[in-house]
Amino acid sequence: MLELERLEINMHSVHYIDLIRSFLGNPSGISAVTERHPEKTHATSRTVILFRYEGRDIRVVIATNHDHIYGEEREESYVKWEGTKGAIFAQMGLLLDYPRGREDLLRIHRNGASSWEDVEFSGSWFPDAFIGSMAAIQRYLEGSVDTLATSVEDVINTMAVVEAAYESAAGPGIRPEYLKESE
Repeated sequence: MLELERLEINMHSVHYIDLIRSFLGNPSGISAVTERHPEKTHATSRTVILFRYEGRDIRVVIATNHDHIYGEEREESYVKWEGTKGAIFAQMGLLLDYPRGREDLLRIHRNGASSWEDVEFSGSWFPDAFIGSMAAIQRYLEGSVDTLATSVEDVINTMAVVEAAYESAAGPGIRPEYLKESE
């Protein structure tokens, strides 16, 4: 895997892209930066992707850094949704101290509440998050269900966002027009 030309977005952030699309639909635009670590030879391992939704007051950011080496205190792996009525925080423990992992957490904060509330759940985001989709495919193939929960078109649309992120990251960005210093 470390020999691949495209690494982080294709192999990791693709899952976050798919998650965001499942909640908010297809973005109208994507801006991205993905870089390799200056001391490593493998492809990119640090990415920021910004989703734009024209006509909607929505801001979505994916930020990944697979090269954190500065201790557990500031290590992070989470998804957070902030809405008009509250927020949801989901810690993905597997990515903290991978491959052993740490605890998954799910917390909510309702507007007006003084603190976050823990939500009890069973399982782990990985591999449990994949069990449902894999089981759906198996049930479809064995004939016990007539339709799939997602479509091939949905997968292609996720990959269109992946490609847009790589295309955006390949460009120089918008260059500011700086004032020249007076002599």
